[in-house]
Amino acid sequence: MNQFLTDWLYFLEGPKDPPFKLDANFDDQSGRFVRMLITACALTAAVLGLSAIKVGDIGSDVVGILFSTPFALKAVTFIALFAVLYWLFARILGIRLGLKQSFYAFGFVVVPWLPIVAAVIVLGRHFPLFWFLYFIAIFSVPAYVLALLGTAIRTITGARRFRVIASLAIPVLIALFGVGALRV
Repeated sequence: MNQFLTDWLYFLEGPKDPPFKLDANFDDQSGRFVRMLITACALTAAVLGLSAIKVGDIGSDVVGILFSTPFALKAVTFIALFAVLYWLFARILGIRLGLKQSFYAFGFVVVPWLPIVAAVIVLGRHFPLFWFLYFIAIFSVPAYVLALLGTAIRTITGARRFRVIASLAIPVLIALFGVGALRV
């Protein structure tokens, strides 16, 4: 259990070496990713008041736990979807990023922040005294995670800052303004 929390805390601090370095191939990182994902999902479920995993499952196969937990499956699906979409968009903008690199960059940067985002949402909705902090955090936490993601992509690819910022900002702007236009 100690290794699970250690991995989660390590990646909560942002991208650093190891595994983030120029031309990182993320070999032998799948175990670390699964431990961090299970920890993040369990903490998120605890914040939301849900059951993440059964106590009897803790000693069993870690991958079995991961794929038997709907919340973890949704998190992996989310990471995979956005990693593939970003990989395609990064290629269009000339950023040399592999699909595996994209997946691990998204996974190691975004997933540790799921419990924090869940806590911000729970505090904002259920404790009216925290409404001011909620409005600050609901915008600053995703912006900070995007900045960490940009740092991770720059570290892995060595791409220019402008290209990385554009590759992250354009999809965010399309999502913000494009989704609003589709609702009409």
